[in-house]
Amino acid sequence: MCCLAVDRQLLAYNACEDGNVYGVLPATQADVGALAQLENEFVADHRALLADVLPNASESTFCQELGLGGSKLARRRTIGRIAARSSSLQWTLKCVSLPKQLNGNRRRQVVGYCYCYIKQGVVTVSHLKVNEAHQRKGCATLLIAAAATRTAQLQVDNGSEASSCLGSGAVRMNLSVVKENNAARKLYEKLGFNLGSLTGDVVQWVKMYRDLPHSADLKTWLAMVPGFTGQLRAKRSLELRMQSEASKALTQRVVASLPVPRRRTRLTRNLSMRQAQAFTAPATSTETSPAGPGKKRPLPAVSTEVMSARAAAVVAKSKARGKASAEPKRMPGAKAKANATKARAKAKAKAKAKAKAKAAKAKGRSSSSKRK
Repeated sequence: MCCLAVDRQLLAYNACEDGNVYGVLPATQADVGALAQLENEFVADHRALLADVLPNASESTFCQELGLGGSKLARRRTIGRIAARSSSLQWTLKCVSLPKQLNGNRRRQVVGYCYCYIKQGVVTVSHLKVNEAHQRKGCATLLIAAAATRTAQLQVDNGSEASSCLGSGAVRMNLSVVKENNAARKLYEKLGFNLGSLTGDVVQWVKMYRDLPHSADLKTWLAMVPGFTGQLRAKRSLELRMQSEASKALTQRVVASLPVPRRRTRLTRNLSMRQAQAFTAPATSTETSPAGPGKKRPLPAVSTEVMSARAAAVVAKSKARGKASAEPKRMPGAKAKANATKARAKAKAKAKAKAKAKAAKAKGRSSSSKRK
């Protein structure tokens, strides 16, 4: 899950079985280009849906029926103005995709969006669009769930404009969908939205409504998302965090039992978190398994006695090394160097004594010859 799960602005997320991760966050000015492209796709999709209703309509007329600007530039400016305005009464949500990691390269891609606003105590979701390549993966459900989550957060925020507008009672959630968009209408009905009245003269819009979903309803929504839902991912993240805390505690106990001069070096070299986790989590083997070559197969679970024995072995080994380090040691080759120096000094003294004796002997011979 990587970097999405730790984003504080994350409202909803889902990890699919194929390795892709989808998350919904508030849009920023950096997303204006991607959002404008998705809105152009939104217009193209409705062109196809309403081909019989508005066969020869100009772009400005057609976009006016959809409640959008008449040109691409006008729509882009509107998106940028909403993204730049930090208002609690209207906002844009983006759905980003974090593809499966390939060669260490994972880049976020905006694949969906929806526009939300609060008016007269009602929150409305409009212009919801998901890229065609990422449809039927729960992105639309995540966007609506994120809109409900953000509305609930704003309702309890006493200092925001939305809190005073929504009040403390039940909040109504509205959305509209063109009559010809049967797939979207079925999804909204599955999420508990009720059919309302039809509006519009040329293009007919079906108004749908429901009360703001509670946490239990959101869990039900997430359970319908294909793959591992955000709820299961949150549970798995909690398990990993607890396992990491247990590993840290084990590392601290092992380091505390080491000799004082060796604690820092042993911690940085042999008592890393990876080795500490080896005491608490079973390893996996990459040997050839019956399922086929190259596939991993789990080794038998490590018992508590084995984990304790491993920890005791590390402590005993570290203590032995600590005692050995307390004894004075010479550098490698120091003894040989000292022996060589002594040998040279001894040879030099011997040669000097031999030369002195030879000189004395020669001097004695010369004095005896003079006497004769």
